[in-house]
Amino acid sequence: MNNIIKYIFGILVIVLIIATAYFTYKSSNEKSLREQNKNKKEEKQSVLQNDLRLAVAELDTMNPIISKNRNVYEYSKLIYSSLVTIDAGYRVKNDLAKEINKVDDLTYKIKIRNDAKWVNTNELVTPEDVKFTIEQINGLDSIYKDNIENISEVSIENDTVILKLKQSIPFFEYNLTFPIMKKVEVEIFKNSEQYQVPISSGKYKLKEIVNNVYTFVKNDEYYEQFNPNITMISIIKYDTMGEVYNSFKSGNLDLITTNEPNTAQYLGTGGYSELVIKGRDFNLLAFNNERITESNLRHAISKMINYDELVSTIGGLNQKSLYPLDYGSYLYKNLNEGLTGTSSVKYNPEEGNAIFERLGYKREGASNTYKKDGQELRINILVNDGNLEQKKMAEYIKDILLKNGIFVKIEFVSSKIYYDRIQNKNYDMSIIGIRESYRPVLDRYLGNGNLLNYINQNVKDYLENVKKDNIDKNREKILEDSYKEVEKIYLQDLPFIGLMRNGKKMLLNFSVTTDGEINMFNIFQNIERWYRK
Repeated sequence: MNNIIKYIFGILVIVLIIATAYFTYKSSNEKSLREQNKNKKEEKQSVLQNDLRLAVAELDTMNPIISKNRNVYEYSKLIYSSLVTIDAGYRVKNDLAKEINKVDDLTYKIKIRNDAKWVNTNELVTPEDVKFTIEQINGLDSIYKDNIENISEVSIENDTVILKLKQSIPFFEYNLTFPIMKKVEVEIFKNSEQYQVPISSGKYKLKEIVNNVYTFVKNDEYYEQFNPNITMISIIKYDTMGEVYNSFKSGNLDLITTNEPNTAQYLGTGGYSELVIKGRDFNLLAFNNERITESNLRHAISKMINYDELVSTIGGLNQKSLYPLDYGSYLYKNLNEGLTGTSSVKYNPEEGNAIFERLGYKREGASNTYKKDGQELRINILVNDGNLEQKKMAEYIKDILLKNGIFVKIEFVSSKIYYDRIQNKNYDMSIIGIRESYRPVLDRYLGNGNLLNYINQNVKDYLENVKKDNIDKNREKILEDSYKEVEKIYLQDLPFIGLMRNGKKMLLNFSVTTDGEINMFNIFQNIERWYRK
């Protein structure tokens, strides 16, 4: 019995020793892991830089209302706030506006939030500041003048700005993206030497100006939650873009934007990444739908055009663009991507020729062009002789259509005659360029008064109904559903063919990482998620 007790006791001692050793090892291991994780975290934090180095060339003034400088427009999104802003999907989001109430087609009431302050003043942004800003834009040759040109009256009612319009503007809230300025003496506001950087209320605030370097730091009193990795931004002033390129190449800048397509000649090809942002200048091949009446004929022509080759031929920063809203709008569903057959807008000359044959056309004669009942298919393209890019587009389309049996003649006319004929719809086909607003309005393409003699009552109804919707939480879903139906009908009828749109190039040092959601309205979308190593 004693032996059994000794045996059991011995086993318990061994188990206790093993358990003690195990827990000692586990505790030590966990401590080691904690130390490793802590070291990794500290290492990550130590390699991240808290500043972003930007450039401005040929600076006129840092006042965003007065400046004509592209960089000032871009950087103002970091420094100043507006009544509304536009997100990466081109949705309108309230900023200084707490509420926007569309009273009727000509009246908007905008309630100003009560927690936005002007930096270093402890003063709130007020409706008086909004009124002051609109008055300054209206009285100056400002880049924001188009935003406010239809405002006939500005009045104030407690914490609310009331805007009266001269005429109804669909999606007028998109016009409220201009930076709001603090009300000061007008003469001071206009004096760029005395008032170099106007007082701001945005995410970053001015710290100092030293030796042509404007230093901005995180605004700790910003009214929204804002915890960026980038807490300081340096904007360095240069006399020329050549100096900017040299500084970027030397690693002294983190980001630059340019309209120059061939930057490699200045920078080489290493050490940076580049992104072309889709712009607002949209080019299309317009059909006069009263002359080219068959949608199948329009589809057949669309399949003869190699869109990628066209963009490559024209060059520059142009990008393929098949629809007015395909610049990144959440309202564009890219339904064409999933389509096959007649309704798709894709380069497929074999299918295009098959459509012609189904329509009764045959390639005949020495010219080997399409004829129907002995009548040759002849189409004229109207082109503005003063627009070099559009002339190149027309020449390409003429050549590629002729290779596929369609006789095309280009009509080069003066700008005045061109615009007169477009307005009077006196053309067969035409290359038309349209500078698009951020407002998702498709009237010039598909709605009332469109330039194409296109009539589809369902499309008209959809486009008119979306203009009437109130600005509330249900509106986004209504817009998405309506615009999806419009896109479907467009692909069936194909009243025009989208060709390309312009772009802007952004160059990033490899040390900089963005969240990828960048658009033409704001290249600094979600700046709080950017970082630099």
